[in-house]
Amino acid sequence: MITRVALAACSLVALTACGGSSASPAAQPAPGSSPAESAKASCPATPSQLLQRDNSFSPRGLQVTVGTKVTVTNCGQNPHTWTSNAAGFDSGTLPPTKSFSFTFTKAGTFSFLCQIHSGMVGSITVA
Repeated sequence: MITRVALAACSLVALTACGGSSASPAAQPAPGSSPAESAKASCPATPSQLLQRDNSFSPRGLQVTVGTKVTVTNCGQNPHTWTSNAAGFDSGTLPPTKSFSFTFTKAGTFSFLCQIHSGMVGSITVA
């Protein structure tokens, strides 16, 4: 009987030491990194992608060819829009982590902005 109690106690100690949580350590920010650094790591830019960070687009200017689908992803902590009257698109409000895509079918330079944050502006040149 004592052996069973001792075995149960050792098992409990081992489980507690290993942690009983099902949360993945990868879901936690790296030690010493800020939430903004973690967002950058999870939002890598591609040649036809814009990233919305808190109060800025990255990059502010993009050059693509006719027929390119450009995707904007909100990598910030606040909601944003991606809007262009000239090109005819409006993402509506994008919560953090959400994306919106638009295919450019004609050449030109198209300015865009965030309707929520007036300083967030940029342009796309389509050739």
